[in-house]
Amino acid sequence: MRCPACGARNAASADWCTQCYAALAVPGAEESATTAELPEVAAPSAPPQPPADAPPPGGVPAVPAPPDAPAEGSVPPDAEAADVRTRDGEVEWRCAVCSGWCALTAPTCTVCGAPRQGFGTETGPAEPRRDLPLAAVIGISLVLPGSGHLLIGRIGTGVARLLLALLWVLGGFAMLRGAGGGAALGPALVLFTGAAVVWIGTALDVRTVLTGRGSEVLTSRVLLWLVVGVTVALVATLLLAATAGAA
Repeated sequence: MRCPACGARNAASADWCTQCYAALAVPGAEESATTAELPEVAAPSAPPQPPADAPPPGGVPAVPAPPDAPAEGSVPPDAEAADVRTRDGEVEWRCAVCSGWCALTAPTCTVCGAPRQGFGTETGPAEPRRDLPLAAVIGISLVLPGSGHLLIGRIGTGVARLLLALLWVLGGFAMLRGAGGGAALGPALVLFTGAAVVWIGTALDVRTVLTGRGSEVLTSRVLLWLVVGVTVALVATLLLAATAGAA
C-alpha cells in the first residue's frame, strides 16, 4: 500500500505510514478520486547526543578501560594454528613427527620420542650445507666418523659420533695391550664392533642428509640403544673372561 501523503510503500495491514506517520486508508475501502491531503505527523526527534570526545558533566575526561590482559600461562586464541591446545585445563603441544599430543612440560614426544619443536623451544637442526661435494664428505666421514656431519653443519650429532667411535676404538686397543691376554679379546671385539657400526652408519647418514633421500640409520634413539647394547655386551664378556680365568 502506498502512502497518499509521501508515496512510500507500506504493508497492506499498516494503519500508519512508516515514513511520514500519516494515517492510511482502511483496507477494503474504495479509494476516492479526490483524496484530501492529510496533515503530516512529524517523527519524534531523538535527544541530542554529546560528541564522542566531549568531557563528562564533572569536567574530567573519561579514560577508556584497557583491554583485558590474558591470564598468565594461558594460550592465545590462535593456539590451534601453532599446534598447541588446552584440554582439561592443561596445555598440550602436538608432535611434528607423529601428530600426537603431549603435555607442555614434556621436552620430548611421549609417543615417538621426537624432541619438541616450536612454542618456546628451539627448532630442529639447521639446514645442512649442500654445496659441498658428496664424495668428499662421505670420504671424510669414512676416515674420521662424524667429521662429515661437522662440515655440513650438524655439530651436535657429529661430535657425538666422533667421540663415541674414538672412545670404543681406543678402549679396544687398550684392552688388547693390557695384561689380560686372550681374556681381553672378547671385550675388545665388542668395542670394535660398536665402533664399526658407528663408522659405517655415519657415512650412510651423511649421504642421506646431503641427498635428501631416505632416512638416517643412526638416529638419536638408535645411538642410545647402541650404547646400551655395547655396554651390556662388554660387561657380559668381562664377566665371562673373569669366570674363565678363575676356573
